[in-house]
Amino acid sequence: MKKKETEIFIKESEKKFEQLIENKKKSLEQKLDQMKIKAIKDIQNISNKIAIEAVKKIISDQENSDKMKVINQKNLEATFSQLKQTKIS
Repeated sequence: MKKKETEIFIKESEKKFEQLIENKKKSLEQKLDQMKIKAIKDIQNISNKIAIEAVKKIISDQENSDKMKVINQKNLEATFSQLKQTKIS
């Protein structure tokens, strides 16, 4: 009888241990997912800051500013030209 009780105890202990391991695994997977999401957000924020600083530098540089004005003027002219060719239905 003691042997049977011991076997039952061992099986229950194994089930509890397996469940504990499964719960730990799920918890770690969730933490990894959260870390991945945070890392992606951090990278996006850094990329945005770099882009904004680059644009600020381009805009503040007078030579680049003059080039941008020429490009914008050409784009406006092309847009107006396309609008003139567009038929209103």
